[in-house]
Amino acid sequence: MSSFVNDNTNNMHHLNIETACQQSSSKQDYIISGKTEKYGWILVLDGHGQNIVLDHLKSLNWPEIIEKEDLETIIFEGIQHLGNTENSGSTLSIVKIYSDHIECCWVGDSTIKIYCENNLVYTMQNHDQHHVKEMQKIERMKIEKKTSWSPQVLSQTDISMNLSYYFNFGPKDVLNMTHSLGHNNITGRYFEKQMLTMDPNKKYKVIVATDGLWDMYYSEDDNLFCKPEISASNILDLAKTRWKQEWNYQGSITRFPDGNEDDIAVGTCVV
Repeated sequence: MSSFVNDNTNNMHHLNIETACQQSSSKQDYIISGKTEKYGWILVLDGHGQNIVLDHLKSLNWPEIIEKEDLETIIFEGIQHLGNTENSGSTLSIVKIYSDHIECCWVGDSTIKIYCENNLVYTMQNHDQHHVKEMQKIERMKIEKKTSWSPQVLSQTDISMNLSYYFNFGPKDVLNMTHSLGHNNITGRYFEKQMLTMDPNKKYKVIVATDGLWDMYYSEDDNLFCKPEISASNILDLAKTRWKQEWNYQGSITRFPDGNEDDIAVGTCVV
C-alpha cells in the first residue's frame, strides 16, 4: 500500500487544502488539487473495471484544463476518442472554492460534503438508487436492477448491511451507480452541478472523497469532520482503521477479510 499527503497552505483567500490517498490492491483512486488566480480546487477519481478510462483521466493536465469553460466537453470527447470503453469507467468529482461561493460538479458517487461553522450544510446527491431523476432515467432506459448489499456503519463498533443495486447497462457494464464516465458513454454525457453561496463572516470546510471513506462513515462523524484542525490524512486514517477493525454485526463479531478494504482518497479545504 502507498499513501501521500499534499499540503497547500498558501492558497489564495487563505485556503488550506490537503489531499491524502491510500491505495489497496485495486489502486484505482486518484486525487489532485491546486489553485488558480480565482479559486482553489480538488478533483477526485474512483476507477472501476479496466483502467482504460482511469489512466486517460489521470494523464490529463488538470491544472490547465480545470480552467477551461468547455471542461465537460473536453472530458467526454476525450473518453470517446479512446474507442471502446466497455467495462472501463470512473467517477469524477470536482469542487472549486472561490472567495464568495463553492462550485461542485460530479459524475458518480465520490461524495462532496460542505460544513459551515461546524454544521453540515450540503451533501452531494450521489448518482445511485436514492437520486430521483437518475432512477427516472433508469426506468426510461429500461435498465435491469440487481439487488445487492453494501456496508452501513451504525456507530464506532456496530455495522449493518444496506440494500443497494447494480444496474445492468450491458453484459460487461453492470454498475453499482446510475451514472459513470466511460462504458462507451452508455449512462449519458452530463455533469451534475451545484453552487453554494458563502457568508463572508463564516468559516467553511469542504470534504470530497471516494466511497472508501463514505462506506466507513456514519452521521456522528460530522462532529469530527467539520473541525478545521481535522485534516485529510486524519480522516483517511479513521477510514483505514475501520476497514480493518472488528465489528458487531447483529450480535456477532466480524471483520472485513484481509484485502477487501477499498482504496481511499480524501481532500479537504478550510476557508
